[in-house]
Amino acid sequence: MSKRKYFSDELAAAIKARYDGSSEAITELQKEFNVPRYTITTYARKFGVTRKKLREWTSEEEDLLRELWGQKTLPQIMKIMGRTKTSILNKYKRLGLEGATRAGEYLTACAVSDLLGVDVHAITERWIEKYGLKATRKAMRGVKKMWMIRMEDLLQWLKNNQDKWDSRRVEPYALGEEPEWLKAKREADSKKTLRTAQKWTPEEDAKAIMLFKAGMNYVQIGKQLQRSREAVERRLSRLDVWGSGKFVGDRKYKTSGRFAELKEQAERRKLITRLAELILIKRNQIAFDGYWQKSMCMNWHDIKGCTAGQNNCDECTEFIRIQEQYCRRCGATFYKRQISDICDPCATARKKQYQRKWVIMNRRKGLAKVI
Repeated sequence: MSKRKYFSDELAAAIKARYDGSSEAITELQKEFNVPRYTITTYARKFGVTRKKLREWTSEEEDLLRELWGQKTLPQIMKIMGRTKTSILNKYKRLGLEGATRAGEYLTACAVSDLLGVDVHAITERWIEKYGLKATRKAMRGVKKMWMIRMEDLLQWLKNNQDKWDSRRVEPYALGEEPEWLKAKREADSKKTLRTAQKWTPEEDAKAIMLFKAGMNYVQIGKQLQRSREAVERRLSRLDVWGSGKFVGDRKYKTSGRFAELKEQAERRKLITRLAELILIKRNQIAFDGYWQKSMCMNWHDIKGCTAGQNNCDECTEFIRIQEQYCRRCGATFYKRQISDICDPCATARKKQYQRKWVIMNRRKGLAKVI
């Protein structure tokens, strides 16, 4: 295939007339003539078309950028100043301007949380998604997408939803000049109890974990901490309750609160069952202390004790010695109370073999992660 498959007289004329070395000009030519980027840059060098000399920044332009940065969007600044995106971003870095999350009229959800003394999850999961607080998801440079809230929208929402926040947690004049409705709310809030949407303290977290481990449900814990059932459930789902690195709320799918309670009750039952088994094992060891025959008998069970119903190994007539068994997989000899076809090492190896086979069979379906 010819190397000049993308070449045309119209493309050559457009490169000579409009190419200036900027990304915007190259992108425009790419879309117009449907050619790769390297075609445009290669023919530009061949035709001797060079980059246009960059316009120097003046002190007036720098002052204008400081004024516009954080108040206008990047496309608006580009249009007002007549400069490219790369030029503006490079200049903003050299001037050391603050990011848009701190310099403009927009506030992040975390900033609003600190400003109002409200948990950030209450803002993102309830105020924005349920109660209509206007916010947008923006991807900042080097940062994942975050909720951005305009100060005007926040003030309007606070005015229309005065029952959902407490003015006593807001520093005086933190929201600017205080209107009459805010002064009236401060006076009304001074007569209420300070509990709704209050941030959790480390002491409350520790107490909630202790009560949860003790077997209390969310309602009972909420009464102890003077919080709602939903608040306790959400908080415990974000805490490492059992110290294992896994959270109560870690699931591959969303579940109802009732399902979560049943799951946690099952976990408690497992722990209680294991504790009861350990107690029974200790009891059987004490009851049959000194009878070494039990370790060689098929009728002995660590938890159940003697399954033949005997109380004295010396007078037992049901003694059956542990039988010698042979592994059909590796041919080794092993001793085990339960009758089995394979030994424990072979059982473990077979399980791993099945796991590897499952991964290979389901990798194409997206069900298995690459190990």
